[in-house]
Amino acid sequence: MYGFYGDELTNKYYLATVDLASGSYSILKEVPGLSAVYIMIFDSIHQQLIIAGVDSASYQRLYIADTRTGIIISQMLAPEIMDIQYNNNTGTLYGLVSKNGSGINMVTFDVAKGITSVISTLPGTLIGIYDGNITFDEVHNRYIINAGDTLGVSSLYSIDAATGNVIYKVPAPTTDNIDEDNIIQYRFDNVSGNLYALHWEAHTKRNTDSGSTNPPHPFIVYPNPVTGNGRIILDTVYSEVVFMLYDVLGRLVRMQKSSNASFINISKGGLASAVYFYKIAVNKKVIATGKLIVE
Repeated sequence: MYGFYGDELTNKYYLATVDLASGSYSILKEVPGLSAVYIMIFDSIHQQLIIAGVDSASYQRLYIADTRTGIIISQMLAPEIMDIQYNNNTGTLYGLVSKNGSGINMVTFDVAKGITSVISTLPGTLIGIYDGNITFDEVHNRYIINAGDTLGVSSLYSIDAATGNVIYKVPAPTTDNIDEDNIIQYRFDNVSGNLYALHWEAHTKRNTDSGSTNPPHPFIVYPNPVTGNGRIILDTVYSEVVFMLYDVLGRLVRMQKSSNASFINISKGGLASAVYFYKIAVNKKVIATGKLIVE
């Protein structure tokens, strides 16, 4: 298994192999200029890693790394990436990118040539993709996306990667309410053809113990990446909400409080283009965490 080792002291990233049985790792090679990694997928045809990351100048890039040598074969500037997926049957690298904050484009990438080609724009009603809930069906060449719409309704979309047409759209509960069924973290098995997910069953009685742990709140962040102003849509109105934003080194770069809020406005003002991580707290308890990209 492959992964990245990040050295916090030097702020350098190294390509590594990981032994699942022991948890030990071996460093292969430093990836020069890489300051953050937020998506990594595997091209099994060429034994290569495809990495969406941020360089030392805070620009988003796609990198292709040879797993046998650790050498970066090619790279390209690729701003506003929300997701990347590789079809090992066709050798095509797909992606979702923010359309200047006004929508989401489905694209293909040719990293060697530095070319991004737009396939289509996703339906305008699809505004919030839940973090980690994207997978790819290589057999039928389809994106599978769990996302919210403009009405706050969560659905599971199956989208033809060649045309961008929605093949299926079915209700898919994703909520923080433990009294309801929830399905999260979809993953498609391209060998068996099965779509897997994590599920927690509905509870008939809440545990009101203040020390209890509730499932994570699936708040919608839109747009992500943020290019100007963004918004986090909450699941209900909170009397007081604290939003905390951290850089990749774990330093607090912003804190803002909101009262009687059902959403949190995010302004790029004063933030460098980079990958950030946020926490949302209510009554001094963190109820949600996530990743935010600022362009």
